[in-house]
Amino acid sequence: MEKKYYTYLWLREDGTPYYAGKGTGSRAYFTTDHTVKRPKDKSHIVLYYWPDEETAFAYEIYFIDFWGRKDLGTGCLRNLTNGGDQPPRVKRIGFKHSAESRKKIKEARARQIMAPMTEATKKKISRANSGKRRDAKGLENISKGHLGLPAWNKGISGTHLPDSTKEKMKVAQQARRRREDGRQPN
Repeated sequence: MEKKYYTYLWLREDGTPYYAGKGTGSRAYFTTDHTVKRPKDKSHIVLYYWPDEETAFAYEIYFIDFWGRKDLGTGCLRNLTNGGDQPPRVKRIGFKHSAESRKKIKEARARQIMAPMTEATKKKISRANSGKRRDAKGLENISKGHLGLPAWNKGISGTHLPDSTKEKMKVAQQARRRREDGRQPN
């Protein structure tokens, strides 16, 4: 059996689970996209491998049902759903939101537009940028950006950097690595 899909449990110090999930790769070892933090001790992470994604989702649902959810007062898990929330990609192809859902999404996004900046915020930004000099090409790019056109439509690409900039980035990265190793930068 290929070890691709799994269900995982995060265990407390006493060995009882506090979170159940479904994953692939190194998903069980990272807190990203979780509402709770993974155990610091990796020996407190238990993986159960399954032959396919559907089975892994089914066991995630089973574990959450078996151990119960803390928020519902039915058990010890800190999961906020009953599991199986992200069905396999195959079943998501062709999904379309209803007109009502699209309207709600549009309204929610409209509320997310930033409020105008306060004068204090504008002054902080001004102070942070004072003394910085940009070359002619940089100023031209900023000017184009203010036209409201998307970057991909302007012929601007952030992937083509001057050699001098690449060298500065390389030196900065090397210094950062030395500091992380505990050595002093040159």
